[in-house]
Amino acid sequence: MHRITISGFGALIVTLVVSGCAASAADVEPSNVATPFVAGDDFLCDGLSIPGEALEDRVPLSAIDEAGRTALAEAVWDDGSPVGMPSGEGWYVATSTDDLVSVMRDVEVVADPVSPAIAPDREVQTVTWVDNATNLPPGWYGASSSRCALTVDLGDLTVPEVEFQSPPDPLSQELRLLVTEETCNGGDDAEGRIEVVSLDETDDQVDLILGVRPEDGVHTCPSNPATPFTVTLSEPLGAREVVDASLAAPRALKVRGPLLEALAAGSDCEQTPLMLRATPSAPTAGETVTVTTTPEHCPVTDALAGEVIVRLGTGDTPTGARIEKGSGQAVVVTIPSGLTGDGYLMLVPDRDCEDVLTTADCHYPFAEVTIEAAR
Repeated sequence: MHRITISGFGALIVTLVVSGCAASAADVEPSNVATPFVAGDDFLCDGLSIPGEALEDRVPLSAIDEAGRTALAEAVWDDGSPVGMPSGEGWYVATSTDDLVSVMRDVEVVADPVSPAIAPDREVQTVTWVDNATNLPPGWYGASSSRCALTVDLGDLTVPEVEFQSPPDPLSQELRLLVTEETCNGGDDAEGRIEVVSLDETDDQVDLILGVRPEDGVHTCPSNPATPFTVTLSEPLGAREVVDASLAAPRALKVRGPLLEALAAGSDCEQTPLMLRATPSAPTAGETVTVTTTPEHCPVTDALAGEVIVRLGTGDTPTGARIEKGSGQAVVVTIPSGLTGDGYLMLVPDRDCEDVLTTADCHYPFAEVTIEAAR
């Protein structure tokens, strides 16, 4: 049986992992042995390093030190609008240094049925000290305000989304998985770059950590396809639950949903209207929002390329952010100051849709948002 040793948020030592096929439950042998792996006690939130002690201590925002409070209070976005102290409950200090302050809170995990991305479980707000910019005076500036799935820091490897290809067979030693690389890779699969970082089998549960070794170079960011991958256990799965332990809050693996499977096959782009996804969906005026087209594999055509606007009951407000032709498009949009209320982020095509045969119904991709007033 393959084991790992874990001590709190400290060193995590892995001795072996297996990937391969089996003729029967009696003659399964490991097809390769992984190099021993040592992970530190840090976690990652969209590239931001979060020390394990932050999750253990959970110092509330109300108890942040004076320097951290000053940074959050003084920070502005690059357009000069104030970042402001985060609103709502549950915020705690993620990291606080001389030039970087981040606060975080837990959020409910809500999976997107048309996206293979790991569903967020944290909301984070980060400000950073800037003193070397040519277009900004020295001071504290907003670096990000977004949601993420908090993952174990795997060093040179990245954490992928992992799902079952189909319901696992209790009598089999094989876990037949679909692995989707989360980082930019030009829309290519992860064949030959998936590594089993750890495999911990107990009588009740199988804890699994997979990593993807990034390819060298700079890559574009269309969505990446899922890569089939098989992990071989030391004995049949039985009634044990398989858990993705690469997440700070581990989750049970699930079978890829039929809608996402159909989207991955590219079978229904013509039947599925292109929409937008906004993260976060309840931004504060003056803050930034990441807007992504969905389904991610369906292309933005010439007929739909255009500007993202904010549509409220009071009218439309341009943002200057554009979504161009291509698939898996994402842009960062700054919500104009002074806007509040329920409304939409909407992609307004450059071309008059009534003049384009394929969009004669004038469908404008949109995402619902609730804009909170700046504090």
